[in-house]
Amino acid sequence: MENTVVPDTLAHERVLADVIAKNGASSPGELASLAEAFEHFTQKASKLRESYVKLKGHVRSVNRELKEKNSELRVKVDELDATRTYLHNVLESMGSGVIAVGAEGRITMFNAAAEQMTGYRRSEVIGRPYREVFANGDDAPAILLALETERPHVFKERALHRRDGEAIPVGMSSSPLRDPSGAVCGALEIFHDLSELKRLEERVRCADRLAVLGQMAATVAHEIRNPLGGIEGFAALLERDLAPQPKMQAMATQIVQGARSLNHIVARLLDFTRPVSLTLRRARLGRIADMALAVLEQEMRGHEPQVTLVRNYADDDTVTVDFERIYGVVLNLARNAWQAMRQPGEIAVRVYGDGDAVALSVRDTGCGMTEEVQQNLFSPFFTTKETGTGLGLSIVRKVVEAHGGSIEVESTPGIGSVFTVRVPRTGRRSRPGRSTTDSPAAPHDAERERHGDADRTRC
Repeated sequence: MENTVVPDTLAHERVLADVIAKNGASSPGELASLAEAFEHFTQKASKLRESYVKLKGHVRSVNRELKEKNSELRVKVDELDATRTYLHNVLESMGSGVIAVGAEGRITMFNAAAEQMTGYRRSEVIGRPYREVFANGDDAPAILLALETERPHVFKERALHRRDGEAIPVGMSSSPLRDPSGAVCGALEIFHDLSELKRLEERVRCADRLAVLGQMAATVAHEIRNPLGGIEGFAALLERDLAPQPKMQAMATQIVQGARSLNHIVARLLDFTRPVSLTLRRARLGRIADMALAVLEQEMRGHEPQVTLVRNYADDDTVTVDFERIYGVVLNLARNAWQAMRQPGEIAVRVYGDGDAVALSVRDTGCGMTEEVQQNLFSPFFTTKETGTGLGLSIVRKVVEAHGGSIEVESTPGIGSVFTVRVPRTGRRSRPGRSTTDSPAAPHDAERERHGDADRTRC
């Protein structure tokens, strides 16, 4: 349209002159008709030119407006993309799993947390029916119930079956999704793992039981200890007076030993029920472990099976702890490892830095433990040993937690076990320590005896 040429009046006159010149002179009537025709053509051409100018201006205006609209549309598209990216990042960053299904119950959305909790990859589930992926026996999964009833279902606790078959407790909420017209077009499910919460609830229940048990044990221990002291004292006198009668004296000796054994159990009961009071000092955890292993080496000498002790201590192992109590912890774990050995093997003790903590692991190649035993391992009075009291590992965990640390166990039957203790480098102060030296004296024999009551199950 920019290159269109509209003839003006002078151009018309030139055309008329050229026609007359080529055809020769004509009658006045013909000239008048021809002039009138050209005049009419000129008028039409003029109007066409005006229309062209107007159209050209309108096109420019439309082009300008279209350019503005395109610019606005581009901004809107960028904003929409930014919003979509933001919402996607929000969904992917959520700690809770998010699953959406369409009107037919097929999965349309599956965020990263859902992948982690279920073990499925997004590409494996998108487009598949929800019930086909999570066929766990539920008659009406919450998300499908929300789709069918068109009503939200707030917090329903159930077991979610992962891809590997493991069932984990989850809390979930579901609600229907609606389109702009208000019609239900799908449903949304949000769920989070309750495993840690369940573990904490179990620990609270266990703590409550232990509190009651501790009160009862303390009362019983005090009531038993008084007459027990009398029994041991009179039996010792009887043992002395029966020196001329060896058989009778041997019976009295058995009474004394039995009374002392009962007194040892009562002492451990009282240890378990009392709050742990710490005398903190700076010490190297590797040095503590080395002293405990030196005692264990003496105990193992001359006994079968042959067990090799392997030491691996890092340099950055300085912690603030109660030396004697942590010594008892290490000795208890090391003895347990030894007692779990039925064939020649090794016990490896490793000390290493672990962020703000220092970790100590005791690994053995013994018989290992079943899952059931591991779950009850730190429970008071749980033992499968004929002579165990079931308090050793309970006291170990109590001491470690009093330091603000933690203890974990991993075990495979027939392979062995690994106990890992983590203690904060700075420690948790119970009362001021008496010393800041790095080389306190080793605990006395009674302390070793008291902490060394191993209660781990034997094979």
